[in-house]
Amino acid sequence: MPTYQVTAPGFHDGKMYSPTGKRRTLTTDKAFNECPSWLTPTKPETPAERNKRKTQEKTNAKQVAEAKEEITGASFLADPAAGSNVETL
Repeated sequence: MPTYQVTAPGFHDGKMYSPTGKRRTLTTDKAFNECPSWLTPTKPETPAERNKRKTQEKTNAKQVAEAKEEITGASFLADPAAGSNVETL
């Protein structure tokens, strides 16, 4: 699927694209015969880049799982069974 970087505000398929807005890239089913002036084509991802991205995603998923385990066991309050009192200012 061809991907284009937005360089100036423009419309495609009833949606507004802007380089500083919500939609900064445009992905289409078919390539444009003549690319509009507000778009610049991006190069496709190489197999080496894809492998690097996939391995990075896997390591990120592992780190998220480890962080989730730490978060579930964390508590900022004393043991509620011990009857601790919480004071607020």
